[in-house]
Amino acid sequence: MHKLSFAILDDQKDLLSIYETMIEKILKKNQITGSIVSCTNNISEFMEAVFSGKVNVCFLDISLGANENGLSIAHKIRENGFKEVEILFITGHAQFMQDAFFVKPFYYILKPITEELLEKEILRLEKAFSNKGSDSEYLNLNTKSIGYPLKKNDIVFVEHNGFKTVIHSLYSTIELYIPLHEVVEQLPSENFIQSHRSIFTNINFVSQIDYKNGSIFLNTGEKCILSRSFKDKWRNANGNK
Repeated sequence: MHKLSFAILDDQKDLLSIYETMIEKILKKNQITGSIVSCTNNISEFMEAVFSGKVNVCFLDISLGANENGLSIAHKIRENGFKEVEILFITGHAQFMQDAFFVKPFYYILKPITEELLEKEILRLEKAFSNKGSDSEYLNLNTKSIGYPLKKNDIVFVEHNGFKTVIHSLYSTIELYIPLHEVVEQLPSENFIQSHRSIFTNINFVSQIDYKNGSIFLNTGEKCILSRSFKDKWRNANGNK
């Protein structure tokens, strides 16, 4: 079982002790191996803990004051090569949600945080880390059209086009003569949201959503259609991501 190692940054000291107590209780209750490496309102202490390589989960408050915010800190974490560290944003400001897509957060939690919600996310984290490096990290399709392992997290969106299913990944575009559902059934439903009757889009690559004109803009430079019938689903996904 993979050990979860947490670093928590929030400018409210009273909340830090609450988070620490809740996390320790949840780990013990669910018999999850884990520890809190850093729980602080000091940005330098937090970054030192993350850059030590001993942290694989960051809880980041977005609003940290006038000179710094959680989004800029998350960018520093990614820019310094910590791609596998999972980031969960904690905030009372939902308007920052779209900006958070750029650093591929694991989740976006709105204050006030309940123990029930925190437990749900820690269980998801434990499951995600347990699956890393296993076969479940890759697509398993009965076809010779893909000559190399294709990571699910590298898939930007999938679509049905004519008689083909097209997989758009970070590194290639693959066309397969298989039903769309054979691909979609293997993808994590919390990340791949249907945006059109023939398109499923990875929410982690979204940079902007234009609900009025029905467009989803991706940070790869691509764009997906957002049909009217799926707009509520995307609004709900953004509220829970």
